[in-house]
Amino acid sequence: MWAREGLDRRTRSAITLAVLTALGRENEIAMHVRAARTNGLTPEEISEVLLHTAVYAGIPAGVEAFAAAAEVLKAISRSSFDLDAVLQTVVGLLVFLAYSTTPAVARAIGQGQGAHRWGGLSQRPRTP
Repeated sequence: MWAREGLDRRTRSAITLAVLTALGRENEIAMHVRAARTNGLTPEEISEVLLHTAVYAGIPAGVEAFAAAAEVLKAISRSSFDLDAVLQTVVGLLVFLAYSTTPAVARAIGQGQGAHRWGGLSQRPRTP
């Protein structure tokens, strides 16, 4: 799979991390974080892949993936990977998503337009 021409190795690494996160395979993430770094992904890009996946796969899966990735990135990176800062971002996003699903809060942040774009509302935005 990795030698096929359709996708470069960086992209394949990003997809692999996303899928492993979504499937809850934390025990395999460490190995693939190392491979992702070898394939050219930066710690920041790995963090973005995991954060993006957490929104769709679930915050608990994302938190577990971040914890597994952080250990590897701390060990192999010259700069430290700030897990606390990343987890604060994840928790902040979770709070935003939770509140944006409440119609009263959604109206307060722009007649539901912003929350609807995030898929947080079950109702369609009001037309003026």
